[in-house]
Amino acid sequence: MAEHVRDAKPDGLQQLFARAAWDADVVRDHLRGDACDPLGSQGTVLIVGETGDLKKGPMPSA
Repeated sequence: MAEHVRDAKPDGLQQLFARAAWDADVVRDHLRGDACDPLGSQGTVLIVGETGDLKKGPMPSA
């Protein structure tokens, strides 16, 4: 994994995964900001679902 992110040694990633302290709430808030800020408004709702995936087989009748 360190090689994939172009680190010369794996020490940094080992520290991150094995010994670093994580605050799940802070990580969640940071990721939420990264995902929501580009949407433009605090009132915006993003709904993610499987409906965009191509399906195989016959379409079900309504």
